[in-house]
Amino acid sequence: RWYLLRNKGILVQQLYQEVWQSSGIDPEEIIELLVHFRLAAQVQTELYDSRFKQYFLPAVLPGYTGDPNTEVRPGYKLRASPVHITFSTGHVPPGFFTRLATAIAINPNVELNFENDYAYAVPASGFFNRLLHRTSEVEIKSIYRNRVCFSYGHPSDDFVLTDVNEAIQVDVLRYVPESSHPVPFKAVCQRILKILDECCQKVEETLHHGHHADQSSRKVQYVCQCSPSSDVHYIQDIDAEKTSSDPVYCKMERCPRRLTDEESVWFNDNMLQERQLQEIPPLEDITIKDDHKSAIQKIDSTPKDSPTQISESNDDQHKGILTIKNLVDIIRVLEKGYFQSKKWFDLGLYLGLIHNDLKTIEDNYPRDAKRCLRECLAKWLTDDIEATWDKLAIAAGEVGETSVAEYIRSSKEL
Repeated sequence: RWYLLRNKGILVQQLYQEVWQSSGIDPEEIIELLVHFRLAAQVQTELYDSRFKQYFLPAVLPGYTGDPNTEVRPGYKLRASPVHITFSTGHVPPGFFTRLATAIAINPNVELNFENDYAYAVPASGFFNRLLHRTSEVEIKSIYRNRVCFSYGHPSDDFVLTDVNEAIQVDVLRYVPESSHPVPFKAVCQRILKILDECCQKVEETLHHGHHADQSSRKVQYVCQCSPSSDVHYIQDIDAEKTSSDPVYCKMERCPRRLTDEESVWFNDNMLQERQLQEIPPLEDITIKDDHKSAIQKIDSTPKDSPTQISESNDDQHKGILTIKNLVDIIRVLEKGYFQSKKWFDLGLYLGLIHNDLKTIEDNYPRDAKRCLRECLAKWLTDDIEATWDKLAIAAGEVGETSVAEYIRSSKEL
């Protein structure tokens, strides 16, 4: 039990009850106090009998003094470029890192990774040892006071946090081929950024005693990969709205360049998404391709108060039914009506989509509300065989977008 605490940072219920029972305070109240201040987090590991509570206390562990850029478990297939969480003070605030580790440890999609301990060979010291090419093994643990390895998702990807004094470094590595993983590596990296932001906010609220923390004191910086041998520096003038096709700059390079594959995983690939959308022809083109020009002319000549709908030559259009072919038209109407993309999740619920399907979209495209809205609408058009403009207008009104609902009805003459 003491070994688990000193080497893994895991405090088990039997140990703290034994140690604190003579303190005059209920041991459970003490542990609750530690949890409240994010000094401990209740976890479930295979290191001890599951019948007893286990708590993660990173502050009791020894410190890490290695190089996080080179000391990672070998064998990875994909690795994201490092991301740094920096602070206006120029260093990581005291107590911030350990509290961030405990906040992340309780996330339902994240687990502490105790299986990543490994050893590698280094040349042995001493003249004769070097002469005989002898080596010695150096053991690298996965959990330290200032470096914690997590597993994210299933199958799991490695997600490593390291306090490098000036910043908190984030590394994400995948050990299985991209083709055999159900979730794109890009989506995992962006979801981890979202988790980090949420957990950092919780830590700031704890350190500020519940008062709203100043967001400007913390910033996400993307480590530039322009030259492997250059000093650590950041990509300039870049934020979450950047796309992987946009040119980037840094202080080492005067000319703009494209993001590397390792850097691009942190950003949305909107150019690719736009190309995919362009493969779906607009509604007008679809109608023309179906060779119903006469029907179009008939619609154009029909008075506005006529009940005649989009096309008499197509049963679905005659009924006002929308299909996946109408996706681009729907997106255009919502954009012209100034629909707020961030409300896509609630819109999906009012359109009758299942909550779990919407969560899957959110997990696959984190921090990309426009893409989520697009996928949400595509799911609706695929699932609902009686999708109509009227249903869309009603759903828009339900999420508070009344002006959008009115625009849909007026533009589609409902």
